Amino acid sequence: MQRQPDALLESVESFLKAQQSGIYKVFSDVEDTQFAMIELTLANSRARYDYNSRLQTLIIRWPSDVHDTTVQRVEDCFEAAMRRQEEQPTSAHYSWTSSTTFKSRVDYPGEGPEKKKSDRFIADYTIYDDDLQIYLIVEVAFSQSRDKAIQLIRERMKEKETIVGAIVIDLIESPSYHSPNRQPTSEDYTDLDEWHSIVQQSPPYGPIHRKVDQQMWIGSIRCTIDILFNQEEGLDVKKAIIIPEGDSLASVDEAFSKLWARVVNKVTHNGAKPVPFEMDWPRFRRELTRAIARTARGRHDDWCPSKKKNLKASDDDDLSLPTQKK
Repeated sequence: MQRQPDALLESVESFLKAQQSGIYKVFSDVEDTQFAMIELTLANSRARYDYNSRLQTLIIRWPSDVHDTTVQRVEDCFEAAMRRQEEQPTSAHYSWTSSTTFKSRVDYPGEGPEKKKSDRFIADYTIYDDDLQIYLIVEVAFSQSRDKAIQLIRERMKEKETIVGAIVIDLIESPSYHSPNRQPTSEDYTDLDEWHSIVQQSPPYGPIHRKVDQQMWIGSIRCTIDILFNQEEGLDVKKAIIIPEGDSLASVDEAFSKLWARVVNKVTHNGAKPVPFEMDWPRFRRELTRAIARTARGRHDDWCPSKKKNLKASDDDDLSLPTQKK
């Protein structure tokens, strides 16, 4: 007898198929056996997820260009520091590596007949060693809340003593994007010449919208950063403003240096002097500006892929005639 399709798995597959950048979805009442099946599907996608077996909650989120660019800029700075560190004359052994797809697992004692519970979590960037011991977590909260991201990381730092700290970058979009609640027409498509003009006239960190109908493709982006230290009170940096510019980032840079030093000391067992750590904030802001425009364009194209005849015609649109460029 053929097995009936699993409604939960179908719902997950439908969400993954949509590939809506910057969107997340919470699935409740997900049992461990169900998650084991779903995880096979998730392994073949770019989606990020975390699963709490005790709460039976699965959160799946699609990264956006803004999200990926933010991760890439932080990753670049850590990768450069790791390379400089390894080039220093020392007898220290560096068994570290890094990944944007590393899956961490936290086991908890189960109740009743269950031997244990296991949570799964894929951070946006992780530094870990050959024994899969985690030292640093970086999480970008664009399609999830900052508080939720910090809560998840605090739980993992509590269970994984090797983690020296974490970085949470929060990208707040205001107003939040909502896809138009209608089918697109041929008049909705914005060609690239018009699009470039719209972007050039928009503030560097959004919003980006068409003046003709005020359709918002991305809201204004504000960026803050939290730097968390594991079991070291008084060192945390909370909600420092990266974008818009204005505030001094001296405390942020100092916290980055302290966090980096703790990673090096943990990996080498205090056997090496940490090289200076540098965050390239001008490039971070410059690249984020471009990513904001790309994310906006991606949302436009997801809703209105092209000015083709299969789009629904507006009342005064004759699709039988060539469309003239405005």
